[in-house]
Amino acid sequence: IPRSARYNGAVAMTLDWTGGDLAEAPEPTDDDQRFRSRWTVKRTDGSEATYEVSDRRGRVPDSAEINIAEDRRLGWHAMWRTALTTIDELRWPVITIDLLAHPELIPGFLGIRIGSRIQVTNPKDQLPGISIDLIVEGIKQSFTRYKWVVDLACSPASVWQVGTWGTSRYSA
Repeated sequence: IPRSARYNGAVAMTLDWTGGDLAEAPEPTDDDQRFRSRWTVKRTDGSEATYEVSDRRGRVPDSAEINIAEDRRLGWHAMWRTALTTIDELRWPVITIDLLAHPELIPGFLGIRIGSRIQVTNPKDQLPGISIDLIVEGIKQSFTRYKWVVDLACSPASVWQVGTWGTSRYSA
């Protein structure tokens, strides 16, 4: 899915935690696994640009070489990558669903692909009143004659929720 198609994506599937849709309780992870506060982006056979934000976790650099037509967009790419990797939220690495126990989830699951947005509603008491908003980054299925279990590798969706400009005009 191209980056532009991920912004403000519709929720492809909603799972109810307390309603029993999950095969096992997901374990959130509060870590810095993906944290990068400084990105240097280089264009193949071109120049490079660096963007950095100051953060309490210190400077963690990373770099990438990308294939774009012009050097002038490198700064934007470095800024975007920094925004993508400085989100300070819980990670939900695995959401597990048992589709044989809940066949009503199969139609929704069949519409899921890498980059799809899912939500887990009604979390346990530790997270009252919120929905866990996620992007699917990987799908692993295990099935036999008596089992169909799906593990969804996920990351926070908030980085992909962005403001949009309207087309209506203000008139006084």
